[in-house]
Amino acid sequence: MILENQKTNQIDFPHYKRVGDYLLGEKLGEGSFAKVRVGLHVISREKVAVKIINKEKARKDPYVYKNLRREGRLLQRGHHKHVITIYDTLETENNYYLITDLVSGGEMIDMVEGSRGLPESQVRKYITQILTALQHLHQNGLVHRDLKVENLLLDEDGDIKIIDFGLSNFMPGFGENPEVDSDKTGLTTQCGSPAYAAPELLAKRVYGNKVDVWSCGVVTYALLTGRLPYTVEPFKISALYKKMMNGEMNPIPSTLSKNCRDFILKVLTPNPDKRPTVDEIIEHKWLKESLDYSYLVGVNERIIEDEESRTLNSDVIRILTTSLGFNFSEVISSVQKHRPSRCFATYELLNKKYLKSKSQPKTVSLKEVRREMERSKNAVAIGNSESDSGFENKSSSSETELNKNGKSGQSAQTGYQTSTLPRATMTQTPTQNAHATTKLTNLTRHNSQTLPTKPNVNKPLRLPRIDGSLDRSRKPRFGSIGRNEDLDRLRENYDDVTGGDFVRPMMRNKFTPTPPPGGASVPANGSRPARDGSTNRDGKPRFQTDVKALIRTYKKFGATGGIPKRNSLLDRTERRSRVVSLLKEAQNLN
Repeated sequence: MILENQKTNQIDFPHYKRVGDYLLGEKLGEGSFAKVRVGLHVISREKVAVKIINKEKARKDPYVYKNLRREGRLLQRGHHKHVITIYDTLETENNYYLITDLVSGGEMIDMVEGSRGLPESQVRKYITQILTALQHLHQNGLVHRDLKVENLLLDEDGDIKIIDFGLSNFMPGFGENPEVDSDKTGLTTQCGSPAYAAPELLAKRVYGNKVDVWSCGVVTYALLTGRLPYTVEPFKISALYKKMMNGEMNPIPSTLSKNCRDFILKVLTPNPDKRPTVDEIIEHKWLKESLDYSYLVGVNERIIEDEESRTLNSDVIRILTTSLGFNFSEVISSVQKHRPSRCFATYELLNKKYLKSKSQPKTVSLKEVRREMERSKNAVAIGNSESDSGFENKSSSSETELNKNGKSGQSAQTGYQTSTLPRATMTQTPTQNAHATTKLTNLTRHNSQTLPTKPNVNKPLRLPRIDGSLDRSRKPRFGSIGRNEDLDRLRENYDDVTGGDFVRPMMRNKFTPTPPPGGASVPANGSRPARDGSTNRDGKPRFQTDVKALIRTYKKFGATGGIPKRNSLLDRTERRSRVVSLLKEAQNLN
C-alpha cells in the first residue's frame, strides 16, 4: 500500500520533533545559520532532507535575514536534474524550514579529501553535469555564487546534485520584479567562499554569471589534484586577489592531458571579459572526449521535451483528491509549476514511493489534463458544462434561463426581482425542477450583487434599532434584569440612586450585609467586621471605601445626577472639580 499507518512512522523513525508533515531526526550537517537534518514524511514514509534556518542567528547578518525566503523561490525556478529538488517550505516563529530531496550517494568532499585527485574521465563527467546545470540556471537568470566541492553531492546513480542556494540571486531583470532593477548591469554583493570566488567578486566590482564559471574551474582543479589552485599563507583576501590577478596558480600536474590543462587555464582567466561563458566552455574539446558527451549535454533539451510530454501518476492523484482531500486543480497546478507546497511534496514523495514498488503506474498526460481543465472551465462559463459522470447536466440550461429572466426582470424601485419561474422549468420532472431551484438559490446566495428573487411577505424584514441590536425575542445578555424594558430606560433606572434601598452591584459587596459562612448571624445594624475584627460604631460604611467605590462608579459609567457627560477637555476639568467638591462635602458630613 502507498499509504500506511502513520502511527508506525513515529515508532520506526527516531526523531525529536515534528513540524507539519515531517519528523525531524538525526543531524547531517551544520553551518553558520542553519542545520540539516534527516526528515520523514509521515504520509508517504519517504525520507527527506530538512534545512533548518534559525531566524535569531540569521538576524545577525542583515543580508541573510532579508533574503531568508529567497532560496525556495530560486530552487523552484532552477528545477533541474543536477540541482537539489525542493518539495516544501515551512515557517514558524523561530525557524524557517526547507524540505528537499535526500541525496544518498554521498558527498564529493569525502571523495577528494585525503586523495591525490580523481581520475580524469570521472572528473570530466562531473564537470559536464555541473556545466549543464549552470547553463540551465543562467538561462533562467540565476547565479549560484557559492559553487564549491562542499556543495556537491552524489545521488544513488552517481550523478551530481548541486545544493545550498542560500547565497544565490537573480540577475537584474530576472527577479520577481524585473522592472525594478532592469537598469543594473550586474550584481555587487561580496559573498561566497574566497578560495572559490572570482577576482571581480573579491574586488567588490560589478559582476555577472561568469563568477560561476571561475568557481567551476576551481572545482575542476580541486577534483583532479586534491588541492586548491590559489593558496596564501597566512590567509588574506588582498594577497589571494593579487595572486589571482597575476596568474600565480599552483602548478598543474603534468600527468593531466593537454586538453584538460587548456580547459583549466581558460576557465580560470582573471579577466571576466576574456573568460568564456557557460555556453562557450561547454563546447570545449576536453569535454567532448567523453563517450556519452551528447547524452550528458542533452539533458537540458530533454528537460524541455519532458515538460511538454510530461505524464502524471493518476493513481497518486486519485489518492490525493479522495483520501487526503486535496483540490484537483491545486494538485495539477503545483505539479506543473514545481511549486514548493504541501500538495507538491505529497505528490512527489508518493510517486517516488510508487515507483519503488516496481508496479506499472497508470499515467495521464499533463498537457491533456490542462487542456481538459480549460475546456471544462469554458464550458461552465457559457453554461454548457458536463457532470463528472459524463451525462449531460439537465439543470444547466434551466439555470441559465433562470438567470437571464431574473436579470431582465429586476425592479429598480423595490430592489427585488419580480420575475417568476419560466414555464419550461415547470414542465420538468420534480427532481429536475428542485435541482434547478436549488442551484438558483445557491447562485443568488453566493453572489453579493444579487438580491432575493422574491420578497418574503410572511417574515417581516428585521431593521436594526437605535442601539444597534436587532428586534428579536431572545434572552438578553445581561440576565433577567430589565428583560422587557428599553435599554435607555434601563440605564436611567440603573443610574437613579435616589431610592434608599438601591445599591450598585459593584458596591454591594462592601455595603450590603451578607451572611458569613457557616450560617452565623449578621448584626442588626448592618455593620460588617473589619479586617482586624472591629466594626464601625454607627454601622455606616467607612469613608475610604465609599470614595473608592464612587470613583470606580464614575470611571465606569461617567457622570450621573446633575453632571452631564461631555467629551471636551474643559468639560472634563469642570466635571473633575465637581467630583472633588462632592467628595469634600461627603467627608465633612462623615
